Amino acid sequence: MEDYQYSPLLPGELTRVLALQPAKSHSDELHCQLFHISSGFPYIAISYAWGSQNEWSDLIMEDRNGHQDRPPSVLKITTTVELLLRRMRGSSAVRYFWIDALCINQADTVEKTQQVSRMFDIYRNASRVFAWLGDRSDGSEDFLKLIKDIEIEGDGVLREHFDRYGREFLDHFLELEWFQRRWVIQEVAAAREAVLVHGQTHMNFDTFAQILKKSTKLRNAFATSALGHIEAISRVRNSGTSSHHLCFATLLQVFHAAECSDDRDRIYSLLGLDSLTAAQGMGMIMVPDYSLSTTECYESFAINLAGRSTRDLFGVMQCAGAFAQEYSASDCGSPGSELEARAPTWIPDWTFPRAYRPLLCNENSLRAGHTPSAPSISHEIIIARHDMRLDGLILGNITHLSTDSWWDEDIPEERIIQFVLHWWLVLLKSSLADTPKYAGNYKLLIGDFARTITAGQIDLQCEPVFVYQPGITDGQRNTSKESSFEAFNKLLMEWLTRAKLLGENGSLVTMATDDSLDIELQHLFIVNTCRWDENIPAEVYPEVRRVHQIMEGRALFVTDSGHMGTCSMWGATGDIVGIPFGASTPFAFKSLSKIEPGQVEQHVRLVSDCYVEGVMEGQACQKSGIMRRTFVLS
Repeated sequence: MEDYQYSPLLPGELTRVLALQPAKSHSDELHCQLFHISSGFPYIAISYAWGSQNEWSDLIMEDRNGHQDRPPSVLKITTTVELLLRRMRGSSAVRYFWIDALCINQADTVEKTQQVSRMFDIYRNASRVFAWLGDRSDGSEDFLKLIKDIEIEGDGVLREHFDRYGREFLDHFLELEWFQRRWVIQEVAAAREAVLVHGQTHMNFDTFAQILKKSTKLRNAFATSALGHIEAISRVRNSGTSSHHLCFATLLQVFHAAECSDDRDRIYSLLGLDSLTAAQGMGMIMVPDYSLSTTECYESFAINLAGRSTRDLFGVMQCAGAFAQEYSASDCGSPGSELEARAPTWIPDWTFPRAYRPLLCNENSLRAGHTPSAPSISHEIIIARHDMRLDGLILGNITHLSTDSWWDEDIPEERIIQFVLHWWLVLLKSSLADTPKYAGNYKLLIGDFARTITAGQIDLQCEPVFVYQPGITDGQRNTSKESSFEAFNKLLMEWLTRAKLLGENGSLVTMATDDSLDIELQHLFIVNTCRWDENIPAEVYPEVRRVHQIMEGRALFVTDSGHMGTCSMWGATGDIVGIPFGASTPFAFKSLSKIEPGQVEQHVRLVSDCYVEGVMEGQACQKSGIMRRTFVLS
């Protein structure tokens, strides 16, 4: 038989739909037709991972777009598509599906671009979306059955299941390729009804997400990234009922680990979500265009998003430091000349792993560049070619910076204590405690320190607040932020006292050198005097977890003006800390030019967003005498 030839889609036709013919036996040949549709035709859209491109099978196409006089032809399909079609096929009636690998002419770049731009509507218009997880027989299929049992009988069945079968089935389930794929985020978020299908077992996605949210024991067993991924998709699905609109940059950083084979799809695969998450009246950011290179795609996206609203612009800047063009996690601190030449530092490079969590939060949670009485100080932002000019305030230059940080989300919990003690020493070494604000008031210093390393207790958008730990009940978690923060302050004082960095009467203690501190801290943990399980009460757990979330990939700094804050671990002494007018956070910049007396314009490169204690609600914008500056970012 000849190879199948696609007929072009005509104006007014939305897409193609696959008519899958019934069969009595699972092993019978697959027979289908493809025909063109406009809106209103009922079909099921399939969300799936493409799988291996090395093994192919034949799909028999009985006609071409309804022309019965044409002989059958063959369309090559992957073994993944073959398996899901066999599972989805009915025994007596034709079933209608939309599957991207078949319903889009993958060899036609123009059509592919058009269809990708319609992808959200295609899944939105489907009567249902089936998320095909696969048909593996490694125990992972038991997970959906277990979820159904939990829905009926509660958490008690989980322990019984673990005791009988172990937890390998859970690991196998989370390792399924579907959970790693980037396109499925939009596909499930758009669905009227999304159904998870694993072999012959199926379950409503919203029910699945709700059970995960409510089941304490199940959440205890989940890896953080998997839990956050599922919760974030669920939140995006429900974003239409929320008064808080998500910054689109938030979606990109939350789903940063989701995979795709084409780096341009890091943007294109999520564009449809903008209609769910953006405020009303916002235009589409960009139209997918596969004629653009990856660099051109990222630049066009950043410039378009930055031009849409001030909030989106600063969201782009916040992500630019986390998805850095100059540095990568495997080569932190070393400039990359190729990348340095190709794009400015305020444009994120989404191909890099996330270095830290940008401080993207709900509107009005952070307002460093605003005044309480007005949305923001009058200012002008100009984007000319690749340079950005924006006005703001200078908070000072970094004089002291911590040198210890981590990349791994799964570091041992007791290591967090060691990091906290290291950061505290940076404060003591900077003589910040001797300034008029803190002199003789160690409780104020500890309180500001605690707020700094928890970023003022903000809740990051789409991020789970806690990692769930066995032995901590829901009742213990339901503590207010205020009581949790007070307990955290008390715990900090206990840690500092045990490490001999705070006297019994609250007096401040310093060490002779950083080296002596390192020796002291190593001894502290070798003798096991600060143990996670013994010294972190349940009511403090949210704050310790928040330290973990906020400070991963970050460093603590002190400026020459006496400000305490955090920036990317790529920050350095001498870097400028400034607040652009209208921004939610300050930023750290590297100066590219010496500033002359009376000069207000300074050329800089972006390092990262910052949390700076005492300015995050617009306090600096109300003070007189703070130096204004025009930042020129390149």
